[in-house]
Amino acid sequence: MSTIVSSLTEDLLMEVLSRLPIKYIVQFIKNELCGVVMGFGYDGVCEKYKLVRIEYFYDLDGSDFMTDFNRVEVKVYTLGSNVWRLVDDTPCCYIGNINRVAHVDGVLYWIGLRGVGVGSWKSIVSFDLRNEKFGEVSWPAFEDRSYRDLGLGVLRGSLCTFSFHLERVDIWMIKNYGVKGTWTKHFSIARSTKHLEPLFLLKSGEILLQMGLGSLLFYDPASDLTKAPSVSGIPDRFRTSTYVESLVPIASLMGMPGNSLATTISTGIKNKLHEEK
Repeated sequence: MSTIVSSLTEDLLMEVLSRLPIKYIVQFIKNELCGVVMGFGYDGVCEKYKLVRIEYFYDLDGSDFMTDFNRVEVKVYTLGSNVWRLVDDTPCCYIGNINRVAHVDGVLYWIGLRGVGVGSWKSIVSFDLRNEKFGEVSWPAFEDRSYRDLGLGVLRGSLCTFSFHLERVDIWMIKNYGVKGTWTKHFSIARSTKHLEPLFLLKSGEILLQMGLGSLLFYDPASDLTKAPSVSGIPDRFRTSTYVESLVPIASLMGMPGNSLATTISTGIKNKLHEEK
C-alpha cells in the first residue's frame, strides 16, 4: 500500500503542475536550493488550523546548509483560506528538517542550531500560531551535560525534552512556559540508546516509547521493566505520531464539500490498484 500511496502522490502532483500556466512553472526554475521545514497546529483564537512553512534558500555552490543560506521566508496557510501568507518574523537560528515538531496549546516547537562545529549549541525555537511570532525557550538546568543528543516531544499535553546519555535517557517536562527554571525531571530510563522517543504517558504511570524505527515498548518506572505491546500488522520500519481527535472533518476545514477529499483519494487508489492488476 505504501508504494501505491507514494505513486498516487506523484501522479496527483504532476496533474496539478500540468494544469499550471507556463509563467507559474517557470518561477520554480531558479539558481538556488531550498530547504523546507513544516509545522501544523491549531490556533485557538481564530479557531483555525494552520500550516507553517519555513524556507531556507541557498546558492548552488555547495554552501553550508546551516550557515550560508541567503534568506529565510516563513509562510502560513490557514486551512480554508486557499492562500499562503508571508510572515514578517523569522526564527532565531537554523531549524533542520530532520527534527520533529512538537505542538502544545497553539505553539509549535523545534530544536534549532546556532553556530557550526565545536562551538555550536542547540536552542528550543517556538512559533505562536496566534500572533505568528517566533520565540525561544530555555533548556532545563541539566545537572549532567554529558548527553549525546537532545529531543523534544509532548507528554500529557506538556512540552517535554529528553537527553540521551551513554547509559540512560532523562525525560524532563515543563510547567510554566516562558518562565526559566520550571523544568522538572520526571523519568530516567536506564537504556543505552540514542534512538528513543517518549510517545504517551498512561494513567498507570507507564510510558509508551518508540525505539528506533522498528519497535514500540511500554516502560514502567516503578519496576524499571519494559514490555512490547501486542499490535498486529506493524511494518518493520515506521514513524509514530500522536494527535488529538476531532469530530470536524479535514475536508470541511479546507472548504471542500462533503466527502470530496476522501472520494478523490479513494478513487485514485482504486484506479492505481486497477492499473497494477
